[in-house]
Amino acid sequence: MNKQKKINDLREKIRKGAITCGTWQQIPHIGISEIIASQGYDWVVIDLEHGSINTGQLPNLFCAIETHNVLPFVRLKESHYSDAHSALEAGASGLIFP
Repeated sequence: MNKQKKINDLREKIRKGAITCGTWQQIPHIGISEIIASQGYDWVVIDLEHGSINTGQLPNLFCAIETHNVLPFVRLKESHYSDAHSALEAGASGLIFP
C-alpha cells in the first residue's frame, strides 16, 4: 500500500465533500482488525481512549489493517506529546485528540 497516496486521496475526498467510510476498534485483537479492514472501509480508528488497547499493540493492529489497503488512525487516550509520538512512531496515518 502506498500510504501517503492513500492519505492524500482521503484528504481530497474530504476536501471535495465526498463521503468516506470507516469504523472504530476497541478490542485489541489482530483478528478483529483483519475482519474490520476486509469490509471495504477507507479507515479504521483504534480507540486508545475508550478501548482496552495500548500503544504497544498498535504495530500489529496497524499491520493487519494495512494488509487490506485501509488507513489506520488512532484516538489518543490523552492529548500528550508522548502519546501522539508513540502512535505516529507505531505507524498511525493520523490522530484524533480527545
